[in-house]
Amino acid sequence: MSRLLLWTVCVVLAGCEPVWTYSTVLEPLRLRLDTDGNGIVDAGEYNAISYKAPDFSAADTDGDGDLSHAEIWNLVLSQPPATFDGSAPMAEPTSMDMSAYFVSDYDERVLRDLMNFLREEVAVRAPGVDLPTRRMIALAARSKRLDAPAVVEVLRQLRSRHEEVGLRFPARIAANLDLIPEAPQDVDTDVEVDDDVE
Repeated sequence: MSRLLLWTVCVVLAGCEPVWTYSTVLEPLRLRLDTDGNGIVDAGEYNAISYKAPDFSAADTDGDGDLSHAEIWNLVLSQPPATFDGSAPMAEPTSMDMSAYFVSDYDERVLRDLMNFLREEVAVRAPGVDLPTRRMIALAARSKRLDAPAVVEVLRQLRSRHEEVGLRFPARIAANLDLIPEAPQDVDTDVEVDDDVE
């Protein structure tokens, strides 16, 4: 008897699963578009909220004055993901950008990523601020040491910029920088490396 009951419950539950179609998936979006609640997404409602989408006449492919679920789906698919919000497409990564992720040494990659992250924090908060270049960071990271003179120089510049724009610099890195004496002005702090970094 218990097997029959279990079988019946399984059959009933299996029949209750929602069917994934354009209509079921896009219904919440369609309801949001239908601001007056009349069951039709007309040109006025569409134009009031469309951002960089095609004109209503192009979106309403069957010309009935109402956007169907399939037409909304086609709108979503037609938007280029890199520029749908009106921004310029991202530039192709340079060989230097790519090399950061394919260097064979883990310590170099971690150090480079750390300094680039700290750099980008400032660049986003205050565009145009004088920051160490990506090349300078890449060359410094080749030392693979947090206490290397070139790394210390980059980190001190980044710490100063963080303070200038009101960002919090990582406390442990700041504490380590405080323990390292300032380099004399006449000492060259560049790392000896091959000049193959672009």
